[in-house]
Amino acid sequence: MLSGPDDFTGRLAAYVALAQSGAHVVALARTVGAPGASTFIGVERIADFLVWLGESGHGGVFNAGTDDPLTALDLHEIVCAALGREAKTSPVQPEEALTPFDFPARHAMSNRRARELGFDFGTVRERIPDLVRAHADGRGR
Repeated sequence: MLSGPDDFTGRLAAYVALAQSGAHVVALARTVGAPGASTFIGVERIADFLVWLGESGHGGVFNAGTDDPLTALDLHEIVCAALGREAKTSPVQPEEALTPFDFPARHAMSNRRARELGFDFGTVRERIPDLVRAHADGRGR
């Protein structure tokens, strides 16, 4: 999932707002241990990757994303930690709506080919706190 301060979808901003409000987040991972992890990448990193790819001369199909797929629960916990808040979660009830990125199946992509050719995507855990704070400070959409 591509994310940055100008993300028009508001998905990451939704997690920031939930953390700021202190609301409980319902999560499939809390309910059934759903493996619904997604791969993330920031706009700056995807730009770095595309420049690297263009300059490298490598062709073919590549996936781009950090090395550490996250579930919605992981993301909520990271957002709360970045904001100094307690991550509050609850099991999903049948009538409840899920938060963005809470998937019942894995959506993570392998970046193995690009890594083997020398590109380091890093981890979302090292890159997302600054993005979370940008949303919290009103610098994101």
